Amino acid sequence: MLTLHDLVASATLRRPNDAECPNRAIPGFWVDSRQVQPGGAFIALKGEQQDGHDFVGDAFARGARVALVSRWPQTEQPYARW
Repeated sequence: MLTLHDLVASATLRRPNDAECPNRAIPGFWVDSRQVQPGGAFIALKGEQQDGHDFVGDAFARGARVALVSRWPQTEQPYARW
């Protein structure tokens, strides 16, 4: 199972330590914020009709631990922290 360390290392090209983020398993990845399970990852994709970046706040409210984004989303929701 992919861990948070694996994901951060892939995105930043360096391995984080436990002080930066805990090494927790990511139970799944979702592109629909309504289906996100607690501890999972939300992937914000921009489609022809919807932009996943508009739903990052909803994904965190539903328990996402992390979101993969191509730009910083505009939302009133607080962002998750490790």
